[in-house]
Amino acid sequence: MSKKVIALMGSPRKNGNTDTLVKEVLRGAAEAGAETRLVHVAELNMKGCQGCYSCKQRERAGQGCILEDDMTPLYREIEEADVVVFGSPVYMSTMSAQLKLVVDRLFPYIIIDGKGPLPKGKRCALIFTQNQTDPRLFAGHFDMTALLLQFMGFEAPEVLVSVDTIGYKGSPDTLALPEPEGATERKNRHKETEFPRDMQRAHEMGKRLAGQ
Repeated sequence: MSKKVIALMGSPRKNGNTDTLVKEVLRGAAEAGAETRLVHVAELNMKGCQGCYSCKQRERAGQGCILEDDMTPLYREIEEADVVVFGSPVYMSTMSAQLKLVVDRLFPYIIIDGKGPLPKGKRCALIFTQNQTDPRLFAGHFDMTALLLQFMGFEAPEVLVSVDTIGYKGSPDTLALPEPEGATERKNRHKETEFPRDMQRAHEMGKRLAGQ
């Protein structure tokens, strides 16, 4: 029986850096025989977590979130998947608002008293892209996100961070933002030489996760 891999793509830009890497993970997983699905979470019509704790009330134990929206069918897909991939660019030093909305709605999976609704052995991966050069600059957020997923019952995630990306049309020179001289040339060179390596890493990650 083939494994199921679902990817939650948190960038609002289709075919951008994050989307490209997430698709490479799925391509690798498909080559390993997995059934794959890509979800652009920016297209979902859903509310944020209301903090009502309905999902944790004893009489509703195991019934999940009380809200009914596009997140409702996604719960079942996450529960049935063998691997869940979370992808996001770094916005304001954290994951995108689009992906954060989904992650917050995973509160029903938080383990209490050693028990949680997710089956054991569910693997996951984190794909992050950032326009800064230091891969450890946002490491605190990446590490905390990985820990949060483990609190939900996922296994420790594999993490891929792609740095020095250009995520908007144009170049750094067109923006009224503090960029060092030569940033455009450096980023374009990085896109040509290093980003393909990140794509290969993502592809191998997908094969590895689906093949375990």
